[in-house]
Amino acid sequence: MSVNVITFFSEITPQERIIDLIETLKQSGANIISPDNYDDEISHCYFFVGSGGTEEKIAKFLKDRTISDTITLLAHESSNSLPAAMETRTYLQSQGIPARVMHAPLSDLTSRIRDWTKFANILGKLSKSKIGIVGEPSSWLIASHIDRDLVRNEWGVIIEKYQLKDLISNMKSQLTEKSRSDIDRFIASANDMYVQEADIVSAGHVTQALLDVVNSNDLDAITVQCFALFEQTEVTGCLALSQLNDIDDIVAGCEGDIPSTFTLLITKLLTQEPAFMANVVELDKQANTVVLAHCTSPTEILANYDITTHFETGQGVAVKGIFDEQPVTVFKVFGKDLSDYWVSSGVIVENQYNECGCRTQVKVKLSEPVEYFLDDSLANHHVLLMGDHSDEIREFFSFKFREF
Repeated sequence: MSVNVITFFSEITPQERIIDLIETLKQSGANIISPDNYDDEISHCYFFVGSGGTEEKIAKFLKDRTISDTITLLAHESSNSLPAAMETRTYLQSQGIPARVMHAPLSDLTSRIRDWTKFANILGKLSKSKIGIVGEPSSWLIASHIDRDLVRNEWGVIIEKYQLKDLISNMKSQLTEKSRSDIDRFIASANDMYVQEADIVSAGHVTQALLDVVNSNDLDAITVQCFALFEQTEVTGCLALSQLNDIDDIVAGCEGDIPSTFTLLITKLLTQEPAFMANVVELDKQANTVVLAHCTSPTEILANYDITTHFETGQGVAVKGIFDEQPVTVFKVFGKDLSDYWVSSGVIVENQYNECGCRTQVKVKLSEPVEYFLDDSLANHHVLLMGDHSDEIREFFSFKFREF
């Protein structure tokens, strides 16, 4: 998928001015197209109003063409670009053609187009992505079911199911040198360890088996029915999910939760960094804070961590992580077709530890009202990512659904 910008200039615009404007636009990475080179098969088009005197040119260009999207007229700060865009928008709307004007300095427009180009590339990657679910979604995720056909129609993402028994059978394979090295590094980097090394080795078999499913099936993301895995093997999946999320091109979600796993996937494509999928376990309306907790945080985003047991079972291996106090984003994608989302910026204000809770526990003060979690939340699991990416996420969804 690409972003295409069709440029319009009047006959009296100096050629050197046209060249300067086009060269600046090319810095965005978008395809810059003249009206004469336009192909009716091209999509994701924006109209750059390079100068005044282009109103009739744009009207004639659109006269015999059907463009389903709203026409976005990009107006910069000089050459009577904005007056021409305003006149053109009014005319197009009088002809029943939805149109709008986006006005900003040329440098800002170029930056915005650069963002669109990034989003288009991400949507292109998503359209070729595959998510695997090993087993079934956990039984308590009663609000988190998706429709695989709707998701494929909306995003292009393929969701495939794999048998838990096959994963368990593969866990009997001998550990590779790479898997053993990863375990040694995980142990060496920990502050403290409250489990036996044999337990960590057992958990490493889950990592290796899940990674084999990912590589054998060319998956971009995976989620596993964790508790069923434990019931059948007495080995938890927490370490495996933590380690997989630390790998650059993979995301891994807990509990067979497809919406949260998809959220992790979008997050990594946008930021190139892993994120933490967690339960919302506590909130304070007066302080506008929430506590997020789970046993699976990627170690890459932690200041430090202990190796301990999984909360509910008191067995296996889990990560008890500590975060630096820093800006963060809380994010969730949801719905049958994964087209709904919620996002808020925030800041980590405290690391907590309650023995009656998942091991990594972090309190976040949010910019959006925490009443959302009581009245409108997109189910339970939400994703925590480091840094304030809330505006970028909103812009990504606006681009996807053509809402700007």
